[in-house]
Formats: sequence, structure tokens, C-alpha cells
Amino acid sequence: MLDGLWLIQFHSPCKNDTRSGVVLFQGSELVGGDSSYYYVGSCENTDKDILLKMRLRKHSPGVSVFGHLMDFNLILSGKFAANTLLLEGLPEHREHRLQVKLSRLQ
Repeated sequence: MLDGLWLIQFHSPCKNDTRSGVVLFQGSELVGGDSSYYYVGSCENTDKDILLKMRLRKHSPGVSVFGHLMDFNLILSGKFAANTLLLEGLPEHREHRLQVKLSRLQ
């Protein structure tokens, strides 16, 4: 259902900042990245509900919605609608929630 290439947008309401990258879903696995981080992880989904478990590692310096985190886990949950995922989650060891939107590219 999710297989393919997706645009991922991380939004931090407390920083009023949004950063984008890409994610490739293949079965229950995902890989992706942006100009500062790469991500690997897994996904579980039903018809409408999605759970993503991701590990993010910083590969280059730069401004990030994640602050100065170098290597951390992120669990996101939310809903699937048409070709869009709307998720929320908390980076490990942080207290501010992130809003995440994924849009199917291919």
C-alpha cells in the first residue's frame, strides 16, 4: 500500500520550522534522507492507521528541526488518506512534538 517514493516534511510548531526530505517504502521497511540526516526504519499499517519507527543519523552539519541530535529514534503515528500521511511524534529525549506530512511522489 505504501510502496514507493514519498516526500517527507518535518514541522516543529515550537520552532515554526519545516524541513523536507524523501523516503522510499518497500514492504514494511523504509529508507530516506535529507541534506543533514539519513533515516532507516519500519512501518506498520492498517487501512487508515500508520506507525513509523525510524532511526535518524546526522551525516552533515546544517539547520534542523531536530536541534543538535546526532543519532536518535523517532516514532510517528497517524492517518493515511489518499496519497498523504499525516503523522505526529516525539524525537527520543525531546519534549516537543513534531508534525510530519508525507506525500506520494511515485
